[in-house]
Amino acid sequence: MATTQYRSVKGMPDLLPAEARQVRELERIAATFFEKAGFQELRTPILEAAELFSRAVGESSDIVRKEMYHLTDLGGRELVLRPEGTAPIVRAVLQHKLVAPGEAARLWYVGPMFRQENTQKGRQRQFVQIGAEWFGAGGPWADAETIGLNVRLLEAFSVNIDAVEVNSLGNAASRLAYREKLVGFLDKYAEQLCADCKERRQLNPLRVLDCKNQQCQAIYADAPVPLDALDEPSRQHFDAVCQGLETLRIEFVVNARLVRGLDYYSDTVFELKSSRLGAQATVSAGGRYDSLVESFGGPPTPAVGFAAGVERILLAREAEPAAEMTPDVVWIALDEPARREGLGVVDQLRAGGMVALQLFHKGSVKAQMRGANQLGARFAVLCGDDERARAVWAVRDLQQREQFEVPATPEALIRELRARSA
Repeated sequence: MATTQYRSVKGMPDLLPAEARQVRELERIAATFFEKAGFQELRTPILEAAELFSRAVGESSDIVRKEMYHLTDLGGRELVLRPEGTAPIVRAVLQHKLVAPGEAARLWYVGPMFRQENTQKGRQRQFVQIGAEWFGAGGPWADAETIGLNVRLLEAFSVNIDAVEVNSLGNAASRLAYREKLVGFLDKYAEQLCADCKERRQLNPLRVLDCKNQQCQAIYADAPVPLDALDEPSRQHFDAVCQGLETLRIEFVVNARLVRGLDYYSDTVFELKSSRLGAQATVSAGGRYDSLVESFGGPPTPAVGFAAGVERILLAREAEPAAEMTPDVVWIALDEPARREGLGVVDQLRAGGMVALQLFHKGSVKAQMRGANQLGARFAVLCGDDERARAVWAVRDLQQREQFEVPATPEALIRELRARSA
């Protein structure tokens, strides 16, 4: 086949059949898992108002400053391809009044996200996230259960989790106290920071801890951490989260420098890591965000959630890839009337629950048989003048290497093939 000058956009690769099968398998596992945990699926549009993310994620975040794909529609509205899943879910919850006062809503989602960031293995500009959001769930026990759900979901995906890292950013008062401590520390090194960190220091000091610059990292090794500024309610909350994880028998470590890259988090934050991903080991992450719903104009609503990158899950999985589709039956037409007859037979075989094909692109009987073998089909059903005259179909069992005949009706064929496949 001739090549084309057109290529997929950088960082937005095609999902080829083998990969698509694996993604569909993950979606199936996730749907079953979340249903058992009482979560309902919610799907939001790919396009959202740009303001939604600047308000939720933060004007100073790298996502808003550098990574979003912007467009203006014919009505002059500033839109973006969604870079993450939580803000659209919150918007939908408020728009459709999905959380009644005093009640809770458990929602999960799956779909593509978009960020203009440097591409590398497991990190693309278009990527799929599977996530869960739990609205109306306050307190540390909900945090512990959410972390537990994240761990169990990855286990269901056959991902080996090497580390569950947790931290607390504290409540609003604790975060303000920590900000003052951190700014005081950064003031001593203002001239030694990279250009990005100098800007972050002014806009949102916590963002400096995300910096990958080696000189900055050396400086931040001695910086205060959020745990240093926790007030008593925040400390009690975090202690209870850790106790909950112990009850769930989930091994974890406290990473005092874990802050996450989004501005809406409060109190508990966490990351799940796999050594199969190398230096960029995070597979899934999340945390509590009690003020986000209110910042969108809704009532005060506690919430906690997590998201996992599908591409990173596939790299971290220890399970065998999903098996390639193989047909149960291939219809072999010995003449042109048999091709027409095969249309109806194949249709009824599929209705009967079988994977059935007719190889229209193969001309000769030999080519059709070769194609059936290459596809790994179990049975080949042959029809021509002789079979038609005797009202039978010839069936070859390609595994057992034997041939037999059945009455020329789909019902008889299905019955015989099922009996031989049992």
